[in-house]
Amino acid sequence: MLGNLDDLIVVVVVGILLLGGVKNPHKVARDVGKTINEMKNVQRQFSEELKREIDKSLEEPDQDVKSTVQDLEKRIKELQDELERLKNGSNEE
Repeated sequence: MLGNLDDLIVVVVVGILLLGGVKNPHKVARDVGKTINEMKNVQRQFSEELKREIDKSLEEPDQDVKSTVQDLEKRIKELQDELERLKNGSNEE
């Protein structure tokens, strides 16, 4: 997050300036920490929900494909039965 010492110094100075006029800097720091934790939790929940939705959407086409394959297999079986019936009918003549 912080690339070098200069970045850290800037963050510390800004923190001192922001918290310098506050009567209870510990409370402010604690509140900031709680807010950051809440933001992390929201981000985690969002990521989990997004992953669930993506997984769900990836499973749906599989069901469609399976259904189509079953329909095609059924139709092929019907055609094979019809072909056999026609073969047997022409052999009897």
